[in-house]
Amino acid sequence: MSMSITSNSHPVIEESRAGLTTLSADATADDIMAVTDRDGAVIVQQVLSPDLLARIIADLEPHLAGINPKTDYDGDAYGAFLPNTKRLEGLVQKSDAVVEAILDARYLAWAEKSLPWCGEIQLNAAQLIEIGPGEDAQVLHRDEGTWPELAGGDQQLVVNCLLALSDFTEEAGATRVVVGSHKDMTIDPYALDAARAPVLAIMKAGDALYFTGKTIHGGGPNQTTDFYRRAMAISFTLGWLKPEEAHTLSVTAERLRELPRRIRELCSFAGYHMYGVEMPMFSHRLQMRDPYTVLFGEQRFEYQKQHR
Repeated sequence: MSMSITSNSHPVIEESRAGLTTLSADATADDIMAVTDRDGAVIVQQVLSPDLLARIIADLEPHLAGINPKTDYDGDAYGAFLPNTKRLEGLVQKSDAVVEAILDARYLAWAEKSLPWCGEIQLNAAQLIEIGPGEDAQVLHRDEGTWPELAGGDQQLVVNCLLALSDFTEEAGATRVVVGSHKDMTIDPYALDAARAPVLAIMKAGDALYFTGKTIHGGGPNQTTDFYRRAMAISFTLGWLKPEEAHTLSVTAERLRELPRRIRELCSFAGYHMYGVEMPMFSHRLQMRDPYTVLFGEQRFEYQKQHR
């Protein structure tokens, strides 16, 4: 089945694959918003150029080799349940190419539209996920469950973009998505019936799956013997929430000084600056000053007001 939507008089072709829509590479943030509002998730083709995809893989490949999921993560549960899934964080520290992907203007615009009830958004996490051969399916879940005290409300807490670094096929563990689940918080991810079964996000390397924190999803089982399904998950959340990734430890202030101003802004909420837009009187002060200004020697407030 195919259909079309219109954004600013520009037609965007979308193909529905078992209820999961695919937008062409030139889709706008408004196009993405229209579908994620309706369905909770959407695939966009070739978000990563071949060059950027190759640079990301080249930057991160050396860091994957030494990871052992069975022993390298806290607690016994992760290694026992997902022994063949590697997760690599601290990507801002490790790769200029990843920073380029995080600063994608279209993704930032969609994230800001999706998270309107805060003064500023922040980078929640940037993580490479590699599902190895023989791995079981991940438990279906909603990303906003990271903050259980706030989960289930009317407002979005987090949005995510899963960038395919390899082809996503059914055999290799394509992410499963329950289309429309963002509109019904009574659905229990652990007790889905056949009528609400997930569909597969089949993608080519370079494609991306955009979805909200309320959308039920999970990595599929890798049924191959020799294929490693790789993706990079980049998520944004409200500026006043504690993010999943401890950016103040995973990326140094020295590294941030070398990077574009916007990535400093997005990574800083976990400890490098206060939360607040109108005046420097809000949380996480340093002797009545913004820690960001102390560290990086630049004011944020004029910049914030221009980008609200």
